[in-house]
Amino acid sequence: MRDVLERAVIATDISLTISDPSQPDNPLVWASPAFARMTGYELAEIAGRNCRFLQGEGTQPETRERMRDAVARREPATVTVLNYRRDGSAFWNEVAISPVLDEDRKLTHFVGVQTDVTARVLLEQGRERAYAAERSARADAEGARAAAEAAQAQTGLLVDATTLLVATLDLDEALQRLVEVVVPVLADWCLVHLAEPAEGPLRTFAAHVDDTAAALLHARIEAAGGRPSAAMASAMAGNDSELVREVSATQAARLVPGEHSAGVDAGSAIVVPLRARRQTMGALTLVRGSSRQPYGQPELSLARDLARRAALTVDNARLYTHERHIAETLQRSLLPEVDAVEGAEVAARYLPGSSGVDVGGDWYDILQLADGAIGVTIGDVMGHDMRAAAAMGQLRHMLRGYAWEGGDPAEVLDRVDRLVRGLAITELATALCARIERTEGGAILRYASAGHLPPVLRSADGSVRLLEDGQSLLLGLDELEPRTDASESLHPGDTLLLYTDGLVERRDAGLDAGLARLVAAVDAAPVSARPEELCDAIVAAMTDGPLSDDVALVALRIDEL
Repeated sequence: MRDVLERAVIATDISLTISDPSQPDNPLVWASPAFARMTGYELAEIAGRNCRFLQGEGTQPETRERMRDAVARREPATVTVLNYRRDGSAFWNEVAISPVLDEDRKLTHFVGVQTDVTARVLLEQGRERAYAAERSARADAEGARAAAEAAQAQTGLLVDATTLLVATLDLDEALQRLVEVVVPVLADWCLVHLAEPAEGPLRTFAAHVDDTAAALLHARIEAAGGRPSAAMASAMAGNDSELVREVSATQAARLVPGEHSAGVDAGSAIVVPLRARRQTMGALTLVRGSSRQPYGQPELSLARDLARRAALTVDNARLYTHERHIAETLQRSLLPEVDAVEGAEVAARYLPGSSGVDVGGDWYDILQLADGAIGVTIGDVMGHDMRAAAAMGQLRHMLRGYAWEGGDPAEVLDRVDRLVRGLAITELATALCARIERTEGGAILRYASAGHLPPVLRSADGSVRLLEDGQSLLLGLDELEPRTDASESLHPGDTLLLYTDGLVERRDAGLDAGLARLVAAVDAAPVSARPEELCDAIVAAMTDGPLSDDVALVALRIDEL
């Protein structure tokens, strides 16, 4: 996904940098080609340096302090600072910095958007000197200042909109933020209509400067049943942008979804299509009330720029969703169907992580062995790429084959480990292999773990505990001694739970805390819960937000004799 975002930024020719506050002195770890062109530095000279390398003798101390304070407070800020290019020439740089947080609201990076505003700053400085020298030009200067402020507001709007659009892969969130940042700087009310691929339903995002009018606008959108306004439909059909300097009653009706425009204050309007990579994906409507200055060509150009950036965001988000679907489909294709086994009731879950489109390395397997015993394996290959997925498929089939041939779980893991090292499979993996043999009174569980998390045993009486014996090194490491089995007596109604680390690990808590949460979640489930019900209860209790890693979960309950 990083490649997609990088291509999108490069396509918009935005000067953008990313720094890493987790490293000493918050160095730049990425810069767009536009930043290199603006500063004269090569990309190789930029990486690893704090952005202070652009400062010099003339850089304002108060501006430096504002930027340091914003970084220290982890807050967004926009400043205009005097910087110096590689050849020593000075330029005025409008810098907008914003913190980037992960799904746990932890700071990971700062993103900076730079705009060369030298011409504007020099114009303002020259104007101030002109005020002192020539009082008679005050009226003209005031008008020029208003124009400069409008230009600055529009530049700030572009910076804010770009920052919001690239800061998230959640399309709904990005487009709702866009309409809210446009109002009231550029419009009194704003609509974005988004057509789904294959002529699916439309989605509408709206914002209005007045709360009462906003409620009316949303009601009309809902009453229209997802249909676009006539002006929107025209733009989405491939027609060019539309600028209406003075909106008539007939034209007002074309701007609002539905058949009526009563109560809509529309003095001037702009409607532009959302187009990216030769596709029209929706339309943007901007409307000013009759009390504001009508739109002109500068606002139309700005609206087209906003629409182009929004369209790229839509296209990139759809590409991300498509790639993620492919990755998840591939992952699930590598996992087995949960077949019935004699002597036990089984359920399993696989939940993909939500942080990217990469394929994970989690797996599980349940099979009836040739001698009537039940074999269960679960594991996790380190990494989230195609190599990890390929290694996962190899390991699952190795374990299945050796388990089918017979032997204790420790022996099965040792044989797999020797084959892994013999075939030079470089990916490390955790794995747990278990064998359940029925007895007259219930069953015997034999298991061995190669660095995997301990199983959870829920007894028929409701007691819950971790099975922490039988531990050894991960698969792929040099094992000095043969692995050993652990064993446990099972009784009818006992349930064994196997899982991968994505279920219990969180960035803001240690592993012990995660295991304690899991034990508590199992303990809180009804004693009568069958494996399917127990899996649902555990997933609901343990996944209270976006998953940062894949999760595999297996529940096996010993049947009554």
